[in-house]
Amino acid sequence: MAGDRSSSASNGDPRSLAHQINVAIASSHTKINRLILDRMPRAVPPHTSNPSAYITGLIHIGAVYIAFESLWQSILGIHSDIAPVPYVFPFSADPCQHDETPQITERTRQILEEAYWPNMVRVDRIKADIRAMTGWPAHVIDEQIRSAGTSGRLGKFTLHVRDSVLAKPHLLLAYAYSLYLALLSGGSYIRAELLCLKPQFWHETPTPIRPHMVGCRPQHASSAGRERLSTFEDNSSIKIPLDFLDFDPPLGEHPRQQCKELKAEFKTRFARAEQLLAGPERQDIVEESAAIFHHLEGVVGQLDAIFGTSQAQGFGGQKASHAPTYSTRVSNIGSRLRDSIAIAKVRLLG
Repeated sequence: MAGDRSSSASNGDPRSLAHQINVAIASSHTKINRLILDRMPRAVPPHTSNPSAYITGLIHIGAVYIAFESLWQSILGIHSDIAPVPYVFPFSADPCQHDETPQITERTRQILEEAYWPNMVRVDRIKADIRAMTGWPAHVIDEQIRSAGTSGRLGKFTLHVRDSVLAKPHLLLAYAYSLYLALLSGGSYIRAELLCLKPQFWHETPTPIRPHMVGCRPQHASSAGRERLSTFEDNSSIKIPLDFLDFDPPLGEHPRQQCKELKAEFKTRFARAEQLLAGPERQDIVEESAAIFHHLEGVVGQLDAIFGTSQAQGFGGQKASHAPTYSTRVSNIGSRLRDSIAIAKVRLLG
């Protein structure tokens, strides 16, 4: 029965696509976790007094999510602000340049519809966070994401996403599994630690955002952009721009349990889509999942180059600035993040 297969796939059945992906990405996944845990603490106090480095990272990682989400929406005919016409954003700097929507079989359409879950879509959340921290108008946010998404290793990655998905639309399942489950696992741990920072950090005017040193004006951030911001756990009146790491309904007093439930729902949908795949398509998805982590390593290297730091230093590697004094609990966020992400290594796609 379909229900039985879905259940076994969710519980690590070695025959399941999820299990095969986990095996294929194990070593690469461990490496990318190490790269993240080495760098994330340098984007927060006490190494810096404002979220400029975090914003640069969000723009670059956000472009990856927007790339595959825009393709997915275009293929399914879900026209939104990121997919008004096929494949414009963020692949090309020319808004008039776009490709034809690929013709897909009814079976492929059903696969993509089964796996598509609007609650996971990140584009609005990414833009809301950037707008809240920078005060940029919508067209500047789009320009910065498009610029990042068409430059360097990230540009090669988004072109790979486009070309691969155009040729084999079922590869969208590889991106959904790898990147959405990362948010529900490791992302939830990172979010919990970022919430320990004093809210004033997030509302400090960022220094110009790399790589193009674009200035910020948070005093002009729109109220609409702030409506979707995550809420600081200890004070519901204080808003923090961590919507990228949040969901609907918003994570509350028991975020790990909520993420566990969301993960279970995602895996159920993924298992239903899996049942419609042919054998070669399953192998395509496994191989693409491994390729995703290889490309992400390149994106991290690009961020290192942007900040002029070595891999040992990690991006955001600047001298500690004269930030407000933080409590011991907050000033230890670097080690706390390392501990949390180390735990997430074990649990990330489990």
